[in-house]
Amino acid sequence: MEAACNVGAVQSAIGEIATPARVESLRRQSGAATVRVLPPGAVTTRDFRTDRLNIDVDAGNRIRALRCG
Repeated sequence: MEAACNVGAVQSAIGEIATPARVESLRRQSGAATVRVLPPGAVTTRDFRTDRLNIDVDAGNRIRALRCG
């Protein structure tokens, strides 16, 4: 069974630095099976995956938004 992503569980991380350890912690907290960090201008696939956490970061690697998909 596919793990569902619960973005509400990790919204408090906005503004934090996306270190590898923090990214993995957010993946676990959200219940997502996978995670991807998206810097400004990142090219991404258009597939929607309910088990993936997307972390949008700024040029300084600070978390700007979190979403599932």
